[in-house]
Amino acid sequence: SAKLKQAAGRVAAGATAQHDLALLCSRQGRGSEADTLLRALGMRHRLSVSIFAPPSTATPSPAGLCGAPIVLDGVLPPAVIAGLQRALRPGAAFW
Repeated sequence: SAKLKQAAGRVAAGATAQHDLALLCSRQGRGSEADTLLRALGMRHRLSVSIFAPPSTATPSPAGLCGAPIVLDGVLPPAVIAGLQRALRPGAAFW
C-alpha cells in the first residue's frame, strides 16, 4: 500500500541520516559517537577515525609528501589477515 511505502521511505531516510551523522562525527574525531550510531544500524566494524580526518589534520604518510603507498608483504600474522578478510568480506556489516 501507499502508506507502507511511505513508512519504508521514512525509515530508509532515517537510516541514511544516521549514517551521515556517523560520518560527520568521524570526520570531527568523535569516534565514540560514531560507534554508537553505527552499532544502532547493525554495523560491527569500522575503519579508523583517522581515515576520515581532513587532509590538514591527518597524520602525514611515511611515504613523504607525494603520498605514494608503501607496500610491506608479510607484516601481519596470518590470523590477523584472516580476521580482516572475514570482517571486510562482501556483505559484511562494516562501514
